[in-house]
Amino acid sequence: LYGYRLAASLLILLATAFLGLSLRHLDVSTRFLDLYPSNDPNVKLFKEYPQFGTPLTVTLLIKVRRGTIYNYPTLEKIKEATKMFAFIPGVDNSGIVSIASTKVKHVEPTPFGFTSKYLMVGAVPRTPKQMAKFRRELRDTPGVIGTLVANKENAAIVRATFIGRLVNYKKIFNGVERIVKKLSEKNHEVYAVGEPILTGWIYRYQPTVYKIFVVGFVLMIALLALYFRNLEGMVIPCVGGILSGIWGFGFAAVLGINLDPLVIVVPSLLIARALSDSVQMCERYFELYNESHDNRRACGDSL
Repeated sequence: LYGYRLAASLLILLATAFLGLSLRHLDVSTRFLDLYPSNDPNVKLFKEYPQFGTPLTVTLLIKVRRGTIYNYPTLEKIKEATKMFAFIPGVDNSGIVSIASTKVKHVEPTPFGFTSKYLMVGAVPRTPKQMAKFRRELRDTPGVIGTLVANKENAAIVRATFIGRLVNYKKIFNGVERIVKKLSEKNHEVYAVGEPILTGWIYRYQPTVYKIFVVGFVLMIALLALYFRNLEGMVIPCVGGILSGIWGFGFAAVLGINLDPLVIVVPSLLIARALSDSVQMCERYFELYNESHDNRRACGDSL
């Protein structure tokens, strides 16, 4: 190949330019469904009927440090959280469920049949009499205790689902974080869980990961300069690592494969291996060149 080095260089440059332009279409995202066992019957069932369940659910827990939820400040926080979820982009308003939502009703018999009313829509109970009535109605409503309210009655949840085509993980994460910060105080703990929250944390720290890679690359250049003490030994391995990264990520973009931040360590290890091979080849080349002072022979024998 030594005699065709110009043609080989042009071919490499063209391929690198094409794959580099393809990086614009690289999808950097986490698809949690790809992490599930594809042959599991439950996973297959979910893929076949996705409309009957969604992982795009956020559950907010509001817990009282002392006492129960039967007090005005706690019930007001539950109601406020239910309202705030409605303003997060992409939320399915019919999928917001809590004791303060219209999805929960209290039904009781009367001499003329049955009456139904929302459990806690409207004014929040304030007086001891109102609170005692609300506690009785909540306990008499099936499916509330143990589901929306803890068995010890010291915590309650607000659950919201999101529409898949409208999901923006960053906006969901930021919106839920605003709710948590607003409602948390000395007597109340507020926690949020769910697949959108997990993905949001990944996106939150994604810029930090990029900074770590940049710092690592700069340190690598410094180590190569200290080891080889010449420009060729410093530049050639770096060029090899950069080319391998562009080619690898470019092929992923061309094939429509998403880059998952959770497995970024795998392509990083492959790039590190390419750098290691480049360093070994450069070291062998310098050894052969010092012996023969023949550039062509050193290049051929070092391969």
